[in-house]
Amino acid sequence: MVMATMAYKGRGNNDQQSCILLVSGFTGALRYWWDNSLDAITQESIINHVEIKQQEDEEGFMNDIEVQNAVEVLIHTLTMHFIGNPKEELESKKIILTNLRCPTLGDFKWYKDVFITNIFQRNDCNQAFWKERFISGLPSFFAERVIGKLKEYSGGQPIPWNTITYGQLFAFIKKEGLAICQEHKDKKTK
Repeated sequence: MVMATMAYKGRGNNDQQSCILLVSGFTGALRYWWDNSLDAITQESIINHVEIKQQEDEEGFMNDIEVQNAVEVLIHTLTMHFIGNPKEELESKKIILTNLRCPTLGDFKWYKDVFITNIFQRNDCNQAFWKERFISGLPSFFAERVIGKLKEYSGGQPIPWNTITYGQLFAFIKKEGLAICQEHKDKKTK
């Protein structure tokens, strides 16, 4: 929605007009929500919403100015109706992430997808704790091996979690998974 709003504003539309254009593009659940869940008064209050801000003029006096913020109010209203309080949502994401486990390596793609979906909705997603937590959710033998190899690659120093991206971490885990598969295959052929 924000990208569409920027495009609308780039074509000379103000915030109110951009909000109307966004609403006119609603389909499915959003359209039903707008048409059936909100009464006409609420719809109008969203579209016509303005915020009063104080701004200092050249002479140092404070003046009240009206700033349109219909799109901001629309997005906030949508969030509250479909998701609820974002602070509570972040707490539930933390609980999900803390209790998430990957029972077998066959579940790795699912585990990674669920983890990524939830972690990037948090402000603290780049904290080292979450990267360590991702690895600890892997099957224990595999998690120990990955940690051991990461320590090896860091030259025996503490693992530099803050410099490792999630993409690098996933690639490393896949590489170790393939190495285990190859070792298992080699043992079978002997």
